[in-house]
Amino acid sequence: MKKLCLVVAVLMVAAAPALAAVNITCTNDGNVVTVHYSVSEPNKVRAFALDITVDSPAAINTIDYNDPNYYIYPGEMKFIGGQVTSYGTPEANDANYAGTLPGLDSNGLTIEMGSLYYPTGDSSPNAPGTSGTLLKFKVCHLFSGCKIKITENAIRGGIVLTNAQAPSATNLPYTFTIVTVPPVPCPMTVPASDPDGAYTVSWTASTGATSYQLESSAPASGTTIYPLWVQIYSGTATSYNEKVGGGTWSYRVKATNANGSSDWCTGTNCVVAECLKSSATGYADWVKWRYPACWCFKRQCHGDINGLKVGLNWVQAADLSCFKSAYLKGDAVVAAITCSTGTTGTIGGICADLNHAKLGLNRVQAADLGLFKTYYLKGEAIVTCCDTATPAGDCTLVSGDPYNFWTN
Repeated sequence: MKKLCLVVAVLMVAAAPALAAVNITCTNDGNVVTVHYSVSEPNKVRAFALDITVDSPAAINTIDYNDPNYYIYPGEMKFIGGQVTSYGTPEANDANYAGTLPGLDSNGLTIEMGSLYYPTGDSSPNAPGTSGTLLKFKVCHLFSGCKIKITENAIRGGIVLTNAQAPSATNLPYTFTIVTVPPVPCPMTVPASDPDGAYTVSWTASTGATSYQLESSAPASGTTIYPLWVQIYSGTATSYNEKVGGGTWSYRVKATNANGSSDWCTGTNCVVAECLKSSATGYADWVKWRYPACWCFKRQCHGDINGLKVGLNWVQAADLSCFKSAYLKGDAVVAAITCSTGTTGTIGGICADLNHAKLGLNRVQAADLGLFKTYYLKGEAIVTCCDTATPAGDCTLVSGDPYNFWTN
């Protein structure tokens, strides 16, 4: 009785061969998809018959055989001078083999590959590895979120293990979503010139992009300087409202997603009227205040703080409101005060500093109040320009002045 029990126990152990877990996975670099395989020891794969499909209208247009352990079957080997120059193609086209998909230049492809080594068996020194790269294929008409699906083709044999009696488990059907680098967001629109440095830069939406990075370069100076690119925007919008000082400004933008970034799209340069020359005494202060456009108003020194003419008078209630907000305020506080303008967006309360004769801690003081009171609600004929640059009497936004009254 004991002997019989021992025999039964031995049979039970021998009747449970090891389970082979075969996994198929993919990676992609742009439109090139690489198919990888792995299998648990001690079982190995003798042959693959797989169906690969992509979402329409995408299509598989080329295929590349990579793994030296798995040869093409069915296929034709080509020899030149005794050397193998081609192992054929792993494509099993439906024109020649039953139960296969249409093939290249369609959204469905059947591949067949086998490992014809000797001596046979999982322990053979010539057996294929337990993991590797099976093949690569290219996808045309690719779009963001395109899905790849790989299944066993049972009619053509599916996945065959070296030990045909060993049970197997696979991760098939396997679905892989291609995440592509978004295309370059060109063309990019940048105005060729602008009178006050307030304008919009825009670019083309890029399919699959999750954000855009916009950079600009410091107005160029000299003849041998290289542009210094600085990021000025990151987000999902396809436009950006810029506010810059005088000079030549350059822009470039790229699109990004989880898989990486596109190449840069570079727009044309924008030439902005330089209301304060870089050689002027007050240029460093002008830059510090983020190139306030109000410095270009010649009539500012007589109280026209926001530069927006309404009616007959240069200086009106809107200027008074801004002046009251800035009066007896320090530099840091004045910088945060905004005064609405007609064409330049918002400007700092610095424009309420009418005579620029700063004494003490406050930027706007009694001397400025005296000037403002003198010209408040005065008509054009009475409010004269304090800037002596030509053309005489021109009280509009200008370009090319040697300096404006700020540096006087």
